[in-house]
Amino acid sequence: MQKFQKFLLLSFLILTFTGLSLIYSPPAWAKSLVLIGGDLEPILQNCPGDPSPRDPAFVHTQAIYEKMIELAGGKGVAKIGVITAASRSPRDDDKAQDRCSARNYEANGDYYVEAFKRFGAAEAERIPIDIDHISNKNSREVAQQVENLTGFFFGGGKQSRLIETFFNEDNSDSLVLAAIRENYEDGAAIFGTSAGTVIQTGGRYFRDSSRSLPMITGGQSYEALRDPDQELCVQDDWYALFNKYCRDCDDLSYYPRDRDDLSYYPDGGFGFFNYGLLDTHFAERGRQGRLVRLAWEEYIDDAYAPDENTALVVTDVDTPKVEMSVIGERGVNIFDLSSAEKNTGACGHQADSYYERICGVKYTYLTQGDKYNPLNKTVTIASWKSTLTGLEHHERAKSPSKDVFSSPDNKVRYRRENPRELLYMAYDLFDSHSTKTYGETYEDDPIFKVTLTKDKESESTGYYGTCEGEDFYSFKNLLLDFYVDKTS
Repeated sequence: MQKFQKFLLLSFLILTFTGLSLIYSPPAWAKSLVLIGGDLEPILQNCPGDPSPRDPAFVHTQAIYEKMIELAGGKGVAKIGVITAASRSPRDDDKAQDRCSARNYEANGDYYVEAFKRFGAAEAERIPIDIDHISNKNSREVAQQVENLTGFFFGGGKQSRLIETFFNEDNSDSLVLAAIRENYEDGAAIFGTSAGTVIQTGGRYFRDSSRSLPMITGGQSYEALRDPDQELCVQDDWYALFNKYCRDCDDLSYYPRDRDDLSYYPDGGFGFFNYGLLDTHFAERGRQGRLVRLAWEEYIDDAYAPDENTALVVTDVDTPKVEMSVIGERGVNIFDLSSAEKNTGACGHQADSYYERICGVKYTYLTQGDKYNPLNKTVTIASWKSTLTGLEHHERAKSPSKDVFSSPDNKVRYRRENPRELLYMAYDLFDSHSTKTYGETYEDDPIFKVTLTKDKESESTGYYGTCEGEDFYSFKNLLLDFYVDKTS
């Protein structure tokens, strides 16, 4: 009898502790993000000019979709909610056009739903919130719709529309955003492209909880460095500006300032990413100057920016195991301002203190297969890439660039003459025995210089490798100086 009683007691204790472990165990899926730099390739082959499945760009886009589905539970399991509220409202001419021409949120939403299903999602559905159905953000029915989803994809467009459609006027979460946030905390994944990526930043900066992360909303690199502190466009009252000026314009940076001026929203976006600032369409549009300037202005040491058709994948978010990796056609730009100063090196000799100067910024560029630890800033280069040190092909770097920020004013047939210019300068420098090169701005009132330096103390290193017949370059800790040359 005593043995039976002991058996019952032991069984009770085992069941009790098992139940407690289930209650306090972490979620089945750790939190994860896929942050895309915009311009995913069209992959449904429904329209003229869509790339072939054999096209490398198509292959990379497919890999990004498959990664999102994997992080949302895997093929045959993932249930994706598609949110295209950042896109503009459909107009009458759009409604009369087919899906190949339309660029409104309905067409975008249907496209993404079909794409997710094609690559293995068990379910994909559009979340019915947009600028014409703003009241749905506090709909219990829509909130219930998102509860059973395992991933949420935010499409491109304008961040202002996402603020309008997912926050209340007091900047609190709407009912639907609160439901998405709760689902995310339980393991659902968050994805975004273009504006849908930038909106994810915000909340308290992980290195300094006294600081909140702002969200960049507009501007060009040249104007960001040219304009003094007091002239930056801080958008304190988003709702007032949106409703007064910008119901269907490109962004709030149109008002009250010129669209080329750096503008930002100090309260940030959704706050799912708190490791630093975010930007997109990056090297293609020469946005290095504007992102570095905002990071400097707001005392943020870390900034991240995926290029087009490329994703920054963040797993184990908000844990000591957090890891960042890169998939896609191009790369992810990472800036470390922890050692940056205004009066060191070339910055100490700038002729006119009216203009911004920032020196000693560490620039890392990671491509396919590379990884990054944001906690200790450790770079892990893919094993199939080799260092360029000692294997450089050129004695000297090429002649200095005259369009370092890929100026929108320097165009050929409506396209920038020199997209990705600063990045190409970095590639060339690492493939030469030179230790330094520089580029100048296309704009000349004043001329800004950007100096690129391979620094031994910072362990500046370039890498190269081929994968599936494609060339990939990566580098880490290249020093950048932004300043006005005294001889200009």
